[in-house]
Amino acid sequence: MMKINEAKPRVLIHIGYPKTGTTSLQKHIFSSFRGVCYLGLYDRHGELYKFNESAIESIYTESSFSFDKKIDDFHKLDQSNYIFSEENLLTECMIPSRSRKGYERRTQDINVVLSNLKAFFSCADIEILMTIRRQKEIIPSFYAQHYHKRFKSIKATSTASAYISEVLKGGGIAAHYNYNSVYEAAINCFGVGNVTVIPMEMISTDSKKFIDKIGAVLGADSSLRKIPFENVRKGKGVYKVDDIYNMEAIFNKAFKCRVSSAFLRSIRLPKLMFPTEFRVSEKLLSKIDAEFSTSNKILSKKIDIDLHEYEYF
Repeated sequence: MMKINEAKPRVLIHIGYPKTGTTSLQKHIFSSFRGVCYLGLYDRHGELYKFNESAIESIYTESSFSFDKKIDDFHKLDQSNYIFSEENLLTECMIPSRSRKGYERRTQDINVVLSNLKAFFSCADIEILMTIRRQKEIIPSFYAQHYHKRFKSIKATSTASAYISEVLKGGGIAAHYNYNSVYEAAINCFGVGNVTVIPMEMISTDSKKFIDKIGAVLGADSSLRKIPFENVRKGKGVYKVDDIYNMEAIFNKAFKCRVSSAFLRSIRLPKLMFPTEFRVSEKLLSKIDAEFSTSNKILSKKIDIDLHEYEYF
C-alpha cells in the first residue's frame, strides 16, 4: 500500500472512443513514453495485462479491488506516472441490450462509469483523455464491429439503416455519440482542467502534435514521432462486418468450450459468415452530420480546437 507521505501518482486515463485508432495508440504510443508505466491494453510485447480485465470489472461492479491496492504489485515501483487505456469504458455504454421492448441502452451509464473510475483511481491525480472521430464515420464503423455480437439479434438494429435511424432519434444509444455531452459529464466528475479531447483526424495528420500533447500532460518524452495506424477500414461508404464474434459463438457451440476471438483471428479462417459488408447512403451520412453539427460546434469552443478544420460541422 502507498505510504501517507508519498506523493500521489499521476494517471492518464484514455477512455476511448472506440474506432479512433485505439489499437495503434495502445500498441505503439502509450508504451513509448519514458518514465511512464503503461497498464494496458498492450504492453511493449503486445500482450494483454491481466490488470486491465480486473480493473474494468471493478469499475463496472464497484468491487473492493482498486488501484491503491494494486499499485505496489507493478514491476516499476519507482514510477509515478501511469497510463491506463480502455475504450470499453465507453463501448459498454454504447451497445444496446435486449429487452421486451426490443432494445434499450445498456445498464452502464456514463456518469456511473466515470464516478466508479474516479473511485477506483482515488489514490491518484487523474487526467482524462478522450479521442473522438467524425460521427458519420464512427457510427457505421462501430456498428460493423459489433453487428454479430449484439446488433443483428435486435430488430430495431438488425440493419445499418435501422440502427442509424435509431441514433438520429436522439437519446438512448445515441446519447454517447454526442461528444459535448460526454465531455460535460467528464469535466463534472474530474474538473475542466483535467479532461483533454483530441480528434482522431489530428492524430492521423499530425501524430507528433498528439504525442507532444500527451507528453505535456505526463511531463514525459516519447521515443515515437509517428503512429502506425492499424485496422483501418478503407472504402467510402462501405464497411466490413467483423465476423469474429459470430465465428466465436459457432465454435463455442460446436466444441462446447470457449474459443477466444484472439485465437480465431490468429488462424485466419475463411469468411463463413454474412453479410461481410454493408453500405451507408450519402443521404444518411448527411443526416448524421446535421444531427451532431451544433453540439460539435459547442464542443469546439470549449476544447479550443477548430473541429471545423476536421469537418465536424
